[in-house]
Amino acid sequence: MEAIRVGPGCLDRCCKEDVRDPDGTGRPPLQDGGAAESSGGSAEPGGFPESPKEFPRPEPLQVIEVPKGEGPGKNTPFAKRDDLEPNTVYHVEGRGDFYTDASGKVTYVEATYGGKGNLNADLNKPQGNITYVVHPNAGEVPAGVSAAHVFATDDLGRTVLAHTDHLSLGEADRSPSVQAKVGGEGGDAYDGGHLFGKGYGGGGEYTNMAAMLKEINRGGADSHFNLENSWRDLLAKDPSTNIEVRIEPEYSGGSKVPDKFVVEYKIDDGEWTKKRFPNRR
Repeated sequence: MEAIRVGPGCLDRCCKEDVRDPDGTGRPPLQDGGAAESSGGSAEPGGFPESPKEFPRPEPLQVIEVPKGEGPGKNTPFAKRDDLEPNTVYHVEGRGDFYTDASGKVTYVEATYGGKGNLNADLNKPQGNITYVVHPNAGEVPAGVSAAHVFATDDLGRTVLAHTDHLSLGEADRSPSVQAKVGGEGGDAYDGGHLFGKGYGGGGEYTNMAAMLKEINRGGADSHFNLENSWRDLLAKDPSTNIEVRIEPEYSGGSKVPDKFVVEYKIDDGEWTKKRFPNRR
């Protein structure tokens, strides 16, 4: 793999320096304290931990570093750019890693959630047909296991899949403004609900939110809220419990409000359990 660096002021001009190893292997150098190797589970340009087993990192042909000050503005998503090089991973300092396909479109993003007053713009303004792999502020994770939250968007930028190999207790900030915006897309009967709750490290960005009927989001005999609490109880009793979760919001037409949520989960080596939560009245 060819590894290149982009110097200050050179992003738009594609100013490059070949930094391949002298032995000709093409292995990229260490960046930000992490080994930037081109295989699924190892740390990549941003030094991220294990990647999810069903959503491994792409294998780019080159690495481009975008230093602080050369990236997008605080509220501008990097993934929206249409002038990027093909088969490349852009390590954007302070934002994440952005992998392009053969056409130069970003299709895979690896990042972390932001915090109060500092939301990650790429997660808050999701683009179409991208897999977002988000590493939460989570507790201890077994070796070789990923606790990442994975979000896949459709061509309208709506989250159509939220998945984690290993649900882990954690903590994250809420964003009242994003919650109000998302809830408002549904109307008075809806909340802006987290797909992965803040108690699992789920952030307040738009990618992790959906308009949910209040009875689904706030509790009730058979609600997403109560299901999440049952997982939390299991993890509180035994943090080594492995809970794999898959959430699919389903939409009609161009609506931003899901018609229903289909939730599947598996505890340790048990069978998959499926729950459906209608989201329309």
